[in-house]
Amino acid sequence: MKRHIYLLIAMLLIGSTVSAADIPKVSLDVKDTPIAQVMEDVSKQTGVKIVCESDVKASITGGFTSIDLEKLLDTIAAMNNLKWQKLYLPLEKDKPLTAEQIKARAAAVAAVPGGTIVVHDASTGKQRVYVEQDPSAPTVDPEKLGLTLVYLISNAKVEPKIETTKETTTNTDSSVLSKLQSLEKERIKLLSQMSSAERMAAIQRETISLLQLDPTVRQQILIDQIMAQRNMDPQTRDLYRQAMRDAFQAMRASGLMPDNPQGNNRGQRRGGRTGNTGG
Repeated sequence: MKRHIYLLIAMLLIGSTVSAADIPKVSLDVKDTPIAQVMEDVSKQTGVKIVCESDVKASITGGFTSIDLEKLLDTIAAMNNLKWQKLYLPLEKDKPLTAEQIKARAAAVAAVPGGTIVVHDASTGKQRVYVEQDPSAPTVDPEKLGLTLVYLISNAKVEPKIETTKETTTNTDSSVLSKLQSLEKERIKLLSQMSSAERMAAIQRETISLLQLDPTVRQQILIDQIMAQRNMDPQTRDLYRQAMRDAFQAMRASGLMPDNPQGNNRGQRRGGRTGNTGG
């Protein structure tokens, strides 16, 4: 009777639903640190293996306190045009897999359209079964199969653009977007290196430059800024809102902003007007 070995590679891409209780928390405070070094630190904190492909090059700057590991990966991926995959693989201590080998295994399964894949090796009599599971089906416990959790970080695949205008226009748009993305990263890097006074002056100059634009253009830019924040994916939007709440809390704690400035001011104004009217 042939011996059957069942190997399951479970791939969960960004957006997968995982129980929050099962996802470890991470705290980081890094500045312009290579992503490989950041992921090494995260691996030590969580005890989870995280592998970056060799062509992934990014520097990470930011502070995170007790954030879910997968939310952190979502944020880093979104800011650096990366993607991450969650894999369960059979790992042997004496035969560790490289990032390229892990990627190859994931790609081999992903490349075959739906259904179950069976690979039979006639020389050994062994068989491998790859199963694409429906989300509504009962979940398979990878640990019971002796598999190890691995996060794989890769460069995001750039989808080809569908040409709707002349080629010259498409090339120009692509060039402008690429240049803007590069300038955005450089701007954030420079702001992080400035003193608080320098940073405020730079942001004030940006605001003045915006106000000097044609009113129609200025209004549309402001509308787009508001809509861009409203239309962010829920996880990134929640992170942004929490960052703003933390900033306001820090301002109140340091005395830069009263606890309830609007309420106090409104009360004073109403009181003042009432007093003047009564007089």
